[in-house]
Order: sequence, then C-alpha cells, then structure tokens
Amino acid sequence: MKRTEIREAIAGLFVAVIATLAWLTHLPLLFPELAALAYGVFTNPAGPWAKAPVHLLLTPVLTAFIGTLLARHFGFGVVPVALSVASSILSLALLRSPITPAISAGLLPIVLTIHSYAYPLSVALAVTLLIATNVVLNGTERGGQLASPQWRRRALGAYGLFVLILALAAAFSGWRLILFPPLAVLAFDRMVLGANHLWRGRIPVLLLAGGLNASVAALLLNLLGNTPLAVAAGVAAGILLLRLLRSHAAPVLAIGLLPFVTGQGDGRAVGAIMLGLFALYGAAALQTLTRPILSEAEP
Repeated sequence: MKRTEIREAIAGLFVAVIATLAWLTHLPLLFPELAALAYGVFTNPAGPWAKAPVHLLLTPVLTAFIGTLLARHFGFGVVPVALSVASSILSLALLRSPITPAISAGLLPIVLTIHSYAYPLSVALAVTLLIATNVVLNGTERGGQLASPQWRRRALGAYGLFVLILALAAAFSGWRLILFPPLAVLAFDRMVLGANHLWRGRIPVLLLAGGLNASVAALLLNLLGNTPLAVAAGVAAGILLLRLLRSHAAPVLAIGLLPFVTGQGDGRAVGAIMLGLFALYGAAALQTLTRPILSEAEP
C-alpha cells in the first residue's frame, strides 16, 4: 500500500474504533466532523489541523458546549442557529483557530436538540483520542509556527445570510437536515475563507460526493443497522469516493456520518441533505458572479 492509502486506512480505522466505543458506552462520541478531522489529521500530518493540537481540542469542545447550552434553552429555530454560528465564528477568531469543523460541532446539538452535557464531554474525549493517536503515529513535531486563516470579512455577511435563509427553510419545512451541520463548515470554507484548496473550482464534484456518500451511508444504516460495522463501511465508501473523484474535501466524510449520528436513513433525510448542498452550490455560484473568489494557498 502507498503511504497515502495507509493514512486513509488509519483514518477509517480510527472512526470505526470510536464508533465501537460509542456503541459500547452509549456516549455521543461519534459526531459528524470527527471523520473529517481524522481524515485531515492523518492524511496531512504537516497540515494546519495536525499542527494545532491545542486548537484541535479546545475549539470544538467550546463550540459544542455553547451549542448544547443554546439547545437546552432555545431548542431548534433561527435564533439559536444564528447564535450558535456567530459564537462559533467568534471562538475561531478569538482563539485564532484553523479548526473550522468546530462550527459543525456547535450546530449539531441545535439541529438534533441535544440537551445533555455528555455531548461536549464526549467531543473532548474523542478529539483527545485523535490527538493522542496522531502523536503516537507522527510524533509531536509541529513543523513551524501556525499561520491563522485569512478571513474575507466582507463575505461574512453573505455567509450569515445563507445560514439564516437555510435556517428559516429548515424551521418552516420541518426538514432540519437542510441545514445539516457540516454544511455550515463547507459554506464557511467556501464563502469566507475562499478555500480553493478544498474545492478546486469543482463544486459539482463536492455536491456529487456528498450526495453519494449520504446515500450509501443511509443504505448501510438500513441494511446493517446503526452498528460499528456499518459506520466503518460508510467511512470506507466515503474515502473511496474522494479518491475516485480526486477530491480532498474532508467534510464529505462528515456528511457520510450524518445518517448514523441522526439515526435517519430514509429518503427524506438524504433529500434534505441534497437540498442543502444544492443551496450551497447556488450561493457559491452567485458569489462567484458578484465577486471572484480569492485563491488560497494549499495548507
């Protein structure tokens, strides 16, 4: 096996182990962005996520705690969604953190109405295991000073409007997964960071990969149940899709975990996810027409 394939296999195995621990302990250890974080850390040990273990731990735990607090007091709606996303962006800014998947970790409790503080504690445990595994495999070398991401501040308004419109659509339709948590990360990467290193100008590829991965995961959920074997197969399918489509968009793997995390594997759930992806495609296309996307260097 090539080194890249070995690292991808490690990422998939790690998620499978966490899924097994979640199944045995009944703790919410398996949150969608864990797959994306594992893939990003293990396949790119010199990248910004792997080089920032403190941020990797603190940022998603902080946003998960805030999201749980908002879910306990407000439930699901436009206001808690807006507060969650805004607080997550503020956390990223104040901590100077590159861990954008923390936005998803903060939004998940609101979308799924998670009230237990076991969720942020489980996020802390899962990410700690991720960091420890990476240290064992790749050592503690940081590879130099970490550069904070450059935000296109004027694009924050467009991003906020996109999130609010989808929150309204989800609230009025009852299809909460129209605003599925990894979508908030994908939109932030695209609209605010101009993250061409994830997209390469091929939004339809990301749309296709996300839709296919969600569909395969839903099928596995129905065939095998919400079991570690099904999760492992779903992550493996997602990694294979990324390889076939020559994409490095780690959030696609987070989309593939959604059916297992939500327990929803029907056509309505997959349809809602596809609607969210199409909405992002439209928003990104509109933004491209009105203001060309600034290229970002490969991390």
